[in-house]
Amino acid sequence: MGPAEMAFYGLAAVVTVAAVLASLREGSRRPTTASRKTAAQALGLRYLEELTSDPPTRDFIPVLWFAEDLPRRYHFRNVMFGESGARNTWLFDLEVYEARSRHGDILLTTQTVALFNIPGAALPIFKVIAGKVAAKKSVDIVLPFLETHTLIAEDKAAAASLFLNAGPGFLSGETGWSIEGGGQWLALWRPGAILPSDQLKAFLERADALRAQLA
Repeated sequence: MGPAEMAFYGLAAVVTVAAVLASLREGSRRPTTASRKTAAQALGLRYLEELTSDPPTRDFIPVLWFAEDLPRRYHFRNVMFGESGARNTWLFDLEVYEARSRHGDILLTTQTVALFNIPGAALPIFKVIAGKVAAKKSVDIVLPFLETHTLIAEDKAAAASLFLNAGPGFLSGETGWSIEGGGQWLALWRPGAILPSDQLKAFLERADALRAQLA
């Protein structure tokens, strides 16, 4: 074996080892089922295992991700559920894939999501995106959170009224949230973050506080 071949195989070995280590690191960040079940019990939620994507995606979350241009597949993991008179609460880890029949699905993003069903609510269909992006349906109102987020809505006037009523303190000083809502449904998450089980309580409490400002 010549020097060039040795160098090639040496590089291949380094790349392979790096990929394995990256995979192990990613795996180590995933919460275990046991830790999620323990967290569900502590939160007063019922652990529901997993839900496949289609159905019940559009029945389960009928109005969210309303403006996607590409086909999507959703995988709900570690689903937890609780109900009260004011709202029903789901907490789950979500994987979003772009469906490609020829080359297999491509994982786009993962996140831990708090989803609320609020009986009697009539939210306009809207989306809050973490970061500032150019969007033709963006809502132009003066609120502090729109310095770090983008608000998109089909009915701009209704969405503007909703967030103006929420007040200038809504998400003020915070970054990295995504929110989608419509009708009786409201979902909140931080893109790309599957949260450790010991952070679920603080996340759900903050998400519920934001929910209370909107519905």
